[in-house]
Amino acid sequence: QEFIMDSGPTILLGCSQPPWNALQQVLRAVKCDDQVKWIPYDGWGMIEYPGTDKELHWKVELGPTQFQEGPLRSFGASPKALEEYQKLRELTRPLLAGVEIPAMAMRSGPTALI
Repeated sequence: QEFIMDSGPTILLGCSQPPWNALQQVLRAVKCDDQVKWIPYDGWGMIEYPGTDKELHWKVELGPTQFQEGPLRSFGASPKALEEYQKLRELTRPLLAGVEIPAMAMRSGPTALI
């Protein structure tokens, strides 16, 4: 039987490389992650006003600088939008410190890591 699923916030991180998302961790734990064909995202599609005469389809391409060169440059409300975005990235960088900790390690009980 074939299953097709989207595992959510992996839009930026993906499933096929560290830091592993929760779905990948479970599949690794039950030793069947090698049976899954991981297809990387190349973009994120959106539909605005679905089912109306104003329906609009658009796609944000993914990559290290795609956001800055695409939507931010096109729709940034300020000429300083790119500079402000870079400052935001620097300010939030410490929040990534725990991204390498596997979600399965963050469980309750006597064997909890955190």
